[in-house]
Amino acid sequence: MTRCFHLLLPFFLSVCWPVVAANITPDHPSPYVRMHANDAVKWQKWDRSVLARAQKENKLILISSGYFACHWCHVMRKESFTNEEIAAVLNTKYIPVKIDRELNSSLDAYLMDFLQRTRRRGGWPLNVFLTPQGYPLTGIVYLAQKQFHDVLLKLDSRWKEDNVGLAKIALNSFEYAQQLRVQAIFASNEELQGALFGVLAQVTDTLEGGFGGETKFPMPYLMMSLLRLYEKNKDPQLASFIQLTLRQIATKGLHDVIGGGFFRYTVDPGWQLPHFEKMLYTNAAMIELYVRAYQVFNDRQWLFVAQETMEFVMREMRADSGFYVSSLNAQDASGEEGGNYTWDEKSLRDTIKKFKNKKIEQSTQYHSMPDANKVLPVGLWLAEISEKNRQLLWQKRIKNPPVKDDKLLLSWNAYLLSSMTRLIGVSDKKQYRKAAQILYKNIKNLTKFDLLRNAQSHGQRYLEDYVFVANALHQWNRLQKTDVDKKLIRSLINKTVNLFADDNGWKMTDEAIIPMPASQKNIKDGDLPSAEVVLVKLIYALKLEDKKIKKIIKKISQQVDARVVNSPLEYSGLILLKQQYDLDLK
Repeated sequence: MTRCFHLLLPFFLSVCWPVVAANITPDHPSPYVRMHANDAVKWQKWDRSVLARAQKENKLILISSGYFACHWCHVMRKESFTNEEIAAVLNTKYIPVKIDRELNSSLDAYLMDFLQRTRRRGGWPLNVFLTPQGYPLTGIVYLAQKQFHDVLLKLDSRWKEDNVGLAKIALNSFEYAQQLRVQAIFASNEELQGALFGVLAQVTDTLEGGFGGETKFPMPYLMMSLLRLYEKNKDPQLASFIQLTLRQIATKGLHDVIGGGFFRYTVDPGWQLPHFEKMLYTNAAMIELYVRAYQVFNDRQWLFVAQETMEFVMREMRADSGFYVSSLNAQDASGEEGGNYTWDEKSLRDTIKKFKNKKIEQSTQYHSMPDANKVLPVGLWLAEISEKNRQLLWQKRIKNPPVKDDKLLLSWNAYLLSSMTRLIGVSDKKQYRKAAQILYKNIKNLTKFDLLRNAQSHGQRYLEDYVFVANALHQWNRLQKTDVDKKLIRSLINKTVNLFADDNGWKMTDEAIIPMPASQKNIKDGDLPSAEVVLVKLIYALKLEDKKIKKIIKKISQQVDARVVNSPLEYSGLILLKQQYDLDLK
């Protein structure tokens, strides 16, 4: 009898029965996809039967990608995907597919790249229409109900009029993307650093901190690159900018000053109004960032931020298994955006008055929320609030706890373990070590199985799962001063190289359902730090030098993707890696 392992993190298995083409069901492992199971739209599972059906019926495929913590994903579901009129169009004229971007990360990244390249915009929910052969034709993000309905009707009409011509357009676009993937630039490390500094000069906000003049993302991996640059050149202006940004991130609206943890970004340049989703990867990165800042500047306020963030993650994101959930929703249980974090101003002022602490009363600011008679508190420092008074503030959160995406992602948990080890290295608290020990054991146990995601439909191996697991095990072994996992780590690295490295660069996954462009030469920092950079650092740390690895190192030394030069902020880790190990044109 065949046994099928159906685990969430990722979904590891030995041999499973073939999946029959079917609509998504309420037992799907993603809560985001599960909530769409009862939509009026009859979403189909993402597997190979989708293309077969589309080709047989000559219909366009709609792949709609989102994630549970995304506010506008919930809005579009309520407005459009539960609407009978829109559902009638999608169910009869299209093959609708719903995916979780965090489970299908390589597909989502490919479709997002298509949308940004063709429409100069991106975001979620991401809705891309593909030809029956699997080539992207056009895409949209959130649209209001009437606009979305109109798009569906017009696109279907055009497809019926000229499906051959539209299919050709999609194929040509795919082939153009293919050419971009294989183009290489031969740039010296000096030229790459010049490109990085040139863009930094244009986007650094010396008044408010951070980068750009509209929405503000914390960009922790770029900030860590700046910390490494400061360690090298001791530029006082750079130090001032880094600390300004760290202070703004920690004291303004991006930081939940009551419950702890960080939101994903703010919608304004002054860090005042957050988009209220809390992601595991964001908070894992902020732990690492603030530990690094503490080590560089020897300022204990940055260590406190890291500690407080770790305690938030342990308190609000830890699952019963000892793994950590993916995110906390931007909406509360009633559907109100930010409902877990905003207050009636009088109620909050009355609560803070009970502290009988004039300093806290004077430092607390009350940011008014647009379109709501609520405020968001900023300026509080939990370090200055007694445990008794913290309980007063937390009562609201206890009565209305955040809604969780209970999906467990291996790469994110592995990155969290690496951040934990870094924090324990400077603040070895018993509760941190205990949590990290449990997470380490859980992750190591999963390496006994094949690392497959989406095993309930079309199992795939992902580069980031292998890389971040290997690195987390290595970091834990270093902390413990042991080499007990040496053989396992080397085995994971060898599998990574064999599965994902090719003559052009890196494949993000080992198997795709639709045609995908060539592998990418370099991997940028995204939700997680660049898997390429993490892997190469690990290779150097372990002093691995087999034939395939030497080939990879040589390729990184000699050429880079054009995007490394054109968008250097996204590749700052790679640029500094090349300098650190002298991977330069020879």
